[in-house]
Amino acid sequence: KNKDWKLVLVGYDHLKQSNMENLKKLAEDMGVADQVIFAGKQSEVEKFYLKSKIFAFTSSSEGFPNAIGEAMSAGLAVIAYDCVAGPSEMITHDRNGFLIPLFDDDEFKSKLELLMEQPELREKFGQNGKEYIAGLSIKLIGEKFYQFITSST
Repeated sequence: KNKDWKLVLVGYDHLKQSNMENLKKLAEDMGVADQVIFAGKQSEVEKFYLKSKIFAFTSSSEGFPNAIGEAMSAGLAVIAYDCVAGPSEMITHDRNGFLIPLFDDDEFKSKLELLMEQPELREKFGQNGKEYIAGLSIKLIGEKFYQFITSST
């Protein structure tokens, strides 16, 4: 359906090799093997962010996922499952990304397609994400902490 798009899977292979082979076979069986790139572990993930338009985070459990912040910093629209911790602390649904109920694959697919079809929505989420991340800078947090400490004495 979306022949102009590519799915790039970047990161450490947490799956067993047999599972990865199953994913590759599935892509072949679906006729999309030329659209799916298994990049594996990368030391320079920034180049992947800069070439992307959407960051899809499909983890079902996380702590505080740096990858979402990195993607926002690069101006990407973010879509993620609303797992126990992590994504909901960074993503405000419909403002700087989409938070999808855990395991609601149909909704994930629907919102992902919406992002693919609407460049203005991707741009809005990307800009709002960059602004959110800018507010988390160490210097800014330090200044706010200093103001808090000095104002309460």
